[in-house]
Amino acid sequence: ARIDITESPELLQRANQFSQLGLKKMDALHLACAVTAKADAFLTTDKSILKKAAVVQSVRIQDPIDFIRELFP
Repeated sequence: ARIDITESPELLQRANQFSQLGLKKMDALHLACAVTAKADAFLTTDKSILKKAAVVQSVRIQDPIDFIRELFP
């Protein structure tokens, strides 16, 4: 599926909130787009983002390998 996300004050505010958690600005924006798109999961191999998974409640942040293991136990 493809969902186009348009820049909005709400999107930038959400990205800023993620940035305040210690995420790099572009990572925070990418995560904010996933939340805005109502993604079921945000898949990444970036350890710094994965470490923040517990504090981000709006989308499940997961390593792709773990995600696949859940789908095919």
